[in-house]
Amino acid sequence: MSLNWSIRNMLIALSVVCVVFFGLVVSATSYTNAKLVDNQNYLLDTVIPLEVAMDNLRDIVFNILNQQHIIMSTGSTQDLKLAVPRNQTAEQFKKELSKIESIKNNLPQLATIFERIKGTSQAFLASDQKLRTARENALVLQESLAMQIMEMDRLVEEVLNRNVSLEIRYGVVRLAMFGHGVLAADTLESLDSLHEIQIRQSVELVKHSLAGMGGKLEEGRDALNSSLDKIAGITMGGDNGLLILQKRNLQQRDELLQNRTFAEAITKEMMVELEDLSKLSIGIREKSISKSNDIVSASQSILLPVGIAMVVFVLFSSVYATRRLIQRILHLTQILDSLGEGKITQRLTLSARHDELDMIGKGINSMAERLFGILGKVSDVTQELSQSFFEMSAAIEEQAVVSSDQAAAVTEITATMEELSISSSQIAQHSKRVLDMSTKALDETTQGAVGVEMIMGKMVEITDENRKSTQEIIQVGKKSKDIVKVMNIINNIADQTKLIAFNAALEASSAGDAGRRFGVVAVEIRRLADTVMESIREIEIHISENQEAINNLVIRSEEGAKRVEEGMDLATKTAEMLIGIVDDVRSTSEASKQISLSTQQQKTASDQVLISLKEIGHGTRQSSAAIGQISGIVKGLNQMSSNLVCELNKFELKAQEEEKQPITGEPVREHNPYGTTPSIA
Repeated sequence: MSLNWSIRNMLIALSVVCVVFFGLVVSATSYTNAKLVDNQNYLLDTVIPLEVAMDNLRDIVFNILNQQHIIMSTGSTQDLKLAVPRNQTAEQFKKELSKIESIKNNLPQLATIFERIKGTSQAFLASDQKLRTARENALVLQESLAMQIMEMDRLVEEVLNRNVSLEIRYGVVRLAMFGHGVLAADTLESLDSLHEIQIRQSVELVKHSLAGMGGKLEEGRDALNSSLDKIAGITMGGDNGLLILQKRNLQQRDELLQNRTFAEAITKEMMVELEDLSKLSIGIREKSISKSNDIVSASQSILLPVGIAMVVFVLFSSVYATRRLIQRILHLTQILDSLGEGKITQRLTLSARHDELDMIGKGINSMAERLFGILGKVSDVTQELSQSFFEMSAAIEEQAVVSSDQAAAVTEITATMEELSISSSQIAQHSKRVLDMSTKALDETTQGAVGVEMIMGKMVEITDENRKSTQEIIQVGKKSKDIVKVMNIINNIADQTKLIAFNAALEASSAGDAGRRFGVVAVEIRRLADTVMESIREIEIHISENQEAINNLVIRSEEGAKRVEEGMDLATKTAEMLIGIVDDVRSTSEASKQISLSTQQQKTASDQVLISLKEIGHGTRQSSAAIGQISGIVKGLNQMSSNLVCELNKFELKAQEEEKQPITGEPVREHNPYGTTPSIA
């Protein structure tokens, strides 16, 4: 079994090579994984905690800035107390700094940055505390100022509500304006321009006015003196006066702005330190990634040459083993080619090794013997089949002609029924259209009748409204006559007034200088009476025009009422005609429905007949097609039998009968297509 032994040796060599290569791959992979795990642990112990602490510090800084913004925007000490406590933020700051300090031993380059961050954070927290304290003091001063101003306004209002002289009111208002001017001062320079001398002068002016009040107002004067002293005390009363409080408020505001500027500078410095820390973290991460890439590259540089060497060795081993097998297999292919060309008299000479290829050769010789017997029997059967196929083909052609005639007749009947079905469909469509038109006409005439009834109702309403309007116009005419009577009365009164005025003018002229003014009044009264009479004449003219217009309106409304009555008569006749039309259209619609139903039934029956004919035609065509397919199959089988006979004639069956070669002997040379004796060496 030399062939099995060769294949076995080749497989053993390939297995050894694969095991060695697999071992190298496993070793290199284990080494690479160990290095990568160490690098990953280094990242987990240093870079990731550092980035987490850095992000937390940045969040804390943003929270403190947000708190500072809230502190600067608060309007009272009560709102300031509700802000987030500072102690909690400071503890978070210390906690994150302790995390960075624990990483410092693993990262020597972190020590310098950590010390800078630590110092900056202390300054940052200190500036935050100063800002809080300054804002709280400023709010306390602002609340004190607001209370003093409210008290001063109350006292001023109390003084102004008293029944005092204008000088006192002027002095008190001047004191109040001075107090509000102190509160409105936004710089120390503008505050210094307000002098206490102005306040003292105003107080002296008010007290001088109070001193001039009578003895019966002694009690009120004392109360005013007390209120005045209180107002002066609020305005310039020592440490709690408006001047001192506003000056301290402006100084506190300047200090608050300085603290805010310092806090912003410290915040920028803190953000720079955090940015340096972020750059350090990114640099460490990039170095770690570069180190991992170097480890992977080194592993690949080891495995690639070894893999190439193993592949080359396997290729050379496979080529050597397969070359020996190919030489022996070529001898087998020579005999197989001869058998493929129809020379089944050829036989293979076997060697003395009795290996796998010799067993294949023995099987080829046995196959050639059996093939000879089979081909002889196939030749006889093929002749008989060819004759049977010829007879079947003739019978099938006759059946195909009959089936074609039936299909043509069914096709003509189907075409006729299709035309009939189309005509029925058109009739059904036209009848349906007539039905739709009659239904639409019925609806429209019904709507027209309803519309005419509505028009009649509206015309009745118009008649009533017209009658009411006429009555109201007549009433207006009567009222105009009453107005004329009133105007006549007014005209008579005006005439009498003129007469009285004329008499008064005569009396005034006879009275001399004493009656001159009375004469002027009499002239004006006479002129007024003339004006009234002219106006009355104009009003009478307008009333006459209105009465004439009212009479015209009455006449036109009566004519309109007559026309409305005529329209009512026409609408009544139209409604009666429309009712008759509705009855006729309804009868037409019922008849159209019956026609449409009958045509639809006829169309359904025609469609059913057409479907049946189409099914018959389809079955006839399928039968004809099946007969054609059978005819084609029979012709194909006949052709196949003829081809099979031709192919059988290519085999050397007679040569096999005349001389048979032994399986283990030498072949005859004139029947060897290769010119040499084939054997398996």
